[in-house]
Amino acid sequence: MNVKEIIKTEIDNLNSNQMNELYRLIQQWKTADSPPKHSILELRGLGKDIWQTVSVADYLNQERDAWNG
Repeated sequence: MNVKEIIKTEIDNLNSNQMNELYRLIQQWKTADSPPKHSILELRGLGKDIWQTVSVADYLNQERDAWNG
């Protein structure tokens, strides 16, 4: 017998409580293996120190000038 056959044979013999427990274990393993989820809000404030020395008016004027060529 190979591993798949052994597992299938054993799973077929489980009662409903054991099947539910197996399902919970599989869900835990799936969650543990999945990468953590991130939020875009984690980027809030990133690089704010760079912008502290920039004049808003000067920056906007530079951008507008770039649009006009």
